[in-house]
Amino acid sequence: MKMPLYFRAALIGQAAQVNGRTIRRRARAEGWPRRRHGNAFEFIPPARLKAKTMAAWQKAAGGKLESFEIGPAIVAEQFRTEMRSKCLCALSAAIPVYGVEKALERIARDFSFRVSKSSLRAWCKRFAESGIRGLKDNRRGHSGRKPKNKPLNPQ
Repeated sequence: MKMPLYFRAALIGQAAQVNGRTIRRRARAEGWPRRRHGNAFEFIPPARLKAKTMAAWQKAAGGKLESFEIGPAIVAEQFRTEMRSKCLCALSAAIPVYGVEKALERIARDFSFRVSKSSLRAWCKRFAESGIRGLKDNRRGHSGRKPKNKPLNPQ
């Protein structure tokens, strides 16, 4: 049995010795990653609860703990956040040299991925408000570039 990445609040609560409602409240306040599973939410517990939650899951599953894989979406999200933070570091180093507008233009033009000046401004604002968590992609649904439409095949 593969170990899940997301856990129900009741299981995390059992590991932390608190009620599931308390876990849901903490998760909302601290911004834990979550997903919907049927009619309930599942959460990725923070590092301080991860080991206890895994042990509680193993005990509940009644079997040995197997290795697990982190999905490509999580890896892509971490990479995206890391690239945004590198972009902001380069921007903060360029502002004293070039001034704000020139630095924004330079970073938007020269960085290794496509970025606009307005995106850079938004990232700076969110980073100032929320730190590294502000750089996470919070869009919902199918966002980003859409695949190009292929021409219809006449056959």
